[in-house]
Amino acid sequence: PEVGFVIQREVPPRLLDNRRFVLRAHAMLVLRRDALTISAHPDVICLPYAVEHDANSEDKAAHVSQIGKGHPTPYLLEKRQLELYASVLPQIRTICGNLLSAVAGLVTACRPTDAVATSPPTGQLLYSLLGLDLAVEPGATARTVLLEVNTYPAIANGTMSTVPRAIYTRLVEDMLRELKLVSDVAETELSGFTAVQRVQVQQHAC
Repeated sequence: PEVGFVIQREVPPRLLDNRRFVLRAHAMLVLRRDALTISAHPDVICLPYAVEHDANSEDKAAHVSQIGKGHPTPYLLEKRQLELYASVLPQIRTICGNLLSAVAGLVTACRPTDAVATSPPTGQLLYSLLGLDLAVEPGATARTVLLEVNTYPAIANGTMSTVPRAIYTRLVEDMLRELKLVSDVAETELSGFTAVQRVQVQQHAC
């Protein structure tokens, strides 16, 4: 049988505290009537590798994010690496805009059979929370690279079980505010999500 291979260019490691790391950011796709919007959340989680980096090490935990035990506790990038965060956040928003451009043609304004939320009073037809895994290249420009997009991102479980729960509490609260599913929220109490890009989608009779 044929065997398929995928070749991926290595992202050179940028180190924090002499460890490789992966960033997790969250974005939300929302379809309101015939407009699809992607919004980015400002919290960017840093997930350090289990052991310190050694390019010649045969310990997989030095090279693979999910391997090994005793990972340092994940943290918000903004809290410990403000300069890096300031460089990364605008790039994440650009990545989100490119992501919307890539998927917009696959979405129609007709309610999909697998819609996960409906709120007729506000015209919400569909929403999807996305988990973006990112790496940052070394160098002064700190170029951010998208590794993968998780359509069902883990929240406080699995590989994300050690992320401080306060981070996910804020994320879920902001999702509810963004979707206007919290009836007693004042208009001035906005969600943390920032709308990045909005596109019109084709309408089809349901």
